[in-house]
Amino acid sequence: MLYNLLIKDFKLGVNPWYLAMPVLTGALMLVPGWIYFLVLLYFCWITIPNMFAGFRAQNDLLFTSMMPVAKKDMVKARMLVIVCLELLHIAFAVIFGVIHRFFVSRFHLLLLRADDRFFWDCA
Repeated sequence: MLYNLLIKDFKLGVNPWYLAMPVLTGALMLVPGWIYFLVLLYFCWITIPNMFAGFRAQNDLLFTSMMPVAKKDMVKARMLVIVCLELLHIAFAVIFGVIHRFFVSRFHLLLLRADDRFFWDCA
């Protein structure tokens, strides 16, 4: 039954753009000089509040409570959705971090680093 609640939350409650957000925010790892820990925090600042606002706007709690499931399973399913999305964010951040580490950072002579640009603008 927990699997069915997970599928319900992913299909009805989670906007498909929130599944694309890990790719979009993970791509920020390719920006030289970016504050990399912010990539994972965007999940907390963008996805979670908007996802819960969507659940509230759709009356998802009332809909789910009328289903013949235990309240523990409802909470577990909602938390597993959040954990799955966060793991997706971490996975894409690691993938883009590896790409940045092995490909982008090798071409630092072609691409100016952020600190070099700062000193050249001030001179």
